[in-house]
Amino acid sequence: MKVTKHEIELWSVLAERMKESIEECNTGIAIAVVVEAVGSTPQKSGAKMLLLEDGSTFGTVGGGLVEALVIEKAKECMRAHTACLFYPRTSDEFEKPMLRCGGRMTIFIDGCVREHRSVISQVVEALKNRHRRCFLIQVQTEGDELKDHRWILAEPTASSYKAVSCKGEVFELPKEVVEAIQHATLNDKPSFNKLSSSLCFYIEPLKPPFRLVVVGAGHVGKCVAQLGSLVGFEVIVIDDRIEFASKERLPFADAIICDDVASAISRLRIDEDTAIVIVSYSHEVDAKALSTALRTSASYIGMMGSKRKVNHIFKSLLSNNSVDEKELSRVHAPIGLEIGAVTPMEIAISIIAEVIASYRVGKPQKLRPT
Repeated sequence: MKVTKHEIELWSVLAERMKESIEECNTGIAIAVVVEAVGSTPQKSGAKMLLLEDGSTFGTVGGGLVEALVIEKAKECMRAHTACLFYPRTSDEFEKPMLRCGGRMTIFIDGCVREHRSVISQVVEALKNRHRRCFLIQVQTEGDELKDHRWILAEPTASSYKAVSCKGEVFELPKEVVEAIQHATLNDKPSFNKLSSSLCFYIEPLKPPFRLVVVGAGHVGKCVAQLGSLVGFEVIVIDDRIEFASKERLPFADAIICDDVASAISRLRIDEDTAIVIVSYSHEVDAKALSTALRTSASYIGMMGSKRKVNHIFKSLLSNNSVDEKELSRVHAPIGLEIGAVTPMEIAISIIAEVIASYRVGKPQKLRPT
């Protein structure tokens, strides 16, 4: 599942509330997780919302009437210190619990979150350290009624997965669950798996937060970094000009590096959950950044420039054997989706839209060369 800073923040808020809950000897929190969404629904599987004791919420499971119903049910679970599977109904046109938009949702609501603080802290730690894990909720039911449940964190090993429960127990998962984890991880989507009429597993792959590396802190780079932060990316800005690479200019960046761009990119731990956007002030800096970026496993590499500039840089890199044609095929250039962008912020919107499309759907529509 694609993770943003907002997702980490939700888990961090949960961990902090657990600490407060222990110190103050109260429960004070419930979580709602969309474990299954079929058809047209206001949120998809994996969406989460926290309900705090004062009635405030963090995150969303869809808003509107659905969320209002979930909040009321979560209050009940919090008071009773129980958990349940909830099937919101906003339409009476169907026999089964359905939504007005025609879809149906299964929402797991847990009012006894404090019992899972060990798993919660491990999730936060794994995400912060950019480790991949899988979050599971094991649910035992009788009909539509939940009888028992436990949270599990699964860590990949050389041959399978190591599972740890909220009580710290390390145990083996059933073969069917391991296969379901592998399938969910391959598809990068949560799944709700029914092993029998009474045993279900919600499986959510957890990846490091998506990271955006912006090379160049000029007008466009600043806007790209700002929008990237707003959508929840971890944003790192690189520029070798000290007057541009400053916290005062880029307050929304998670990290700012003032150094040679090639050296800076080389020092970063670039993984496949990273996008590199090259929007610097010169052809030479762009070429250095691109050559270095292509030696990483970044899932997205884009460079701003006209068709003439892009061709010039490509030919230059090919002529000195810095890269080959196959490597250059990874580059999104000219960068961004075609929206007729003119201003720096419009161009940034075009770029961020392409980055989002790239990691959400894989192959975004290319910008028409100019």
